[in-house]
Parts: sequence; C-alpha cells; structure tokens
Amino acid sequence: VGDLHALSSEDKARAEAKALEAKFKFKAEDYAGAATLFLQAFTVSRSPALLYNAARAFEEAGKLK
Repeated sequence: VGDLHALSSEDKARAEAKALEAKFKFKAEDYAGAATLFLQAFTVSRSPALLYNAARAFEEAGKLK
C-alpha cells in the first residue's frame, strides 16, 4: 500500500504519468487541475506524497474549505 514497487508496471506508469502532468499544471498555476490529477495518481498508487501534493494544490487554488 503506497509503495510504487508493489504496483503492476502498467499502474506504476499510469500513476507516474498523472503525477508528471499534475506537476506541469501546478507550475503553470492551474492548481485545481493539478489537484485533480494528483488525486487520480493517488487513487492508483496510494502514495502519501501524492495526497500531500493534492492538498497543497487545493490550498493554492483556495479550495480547502
């Protein structure tokens, strides 16, 4: 759980692709889009870092309420 090494190679690649896309959106200040993608990646990988990144993106988007 939360260990990318325990995932299938297909799931690992999918989570990494979503996380990378989320990072680009975050840098482009599309925080809501980044948050959504970080959550999608978290759903696959269960990596706590992705959940943290989603929370940070929601915070930047002003959507923590």
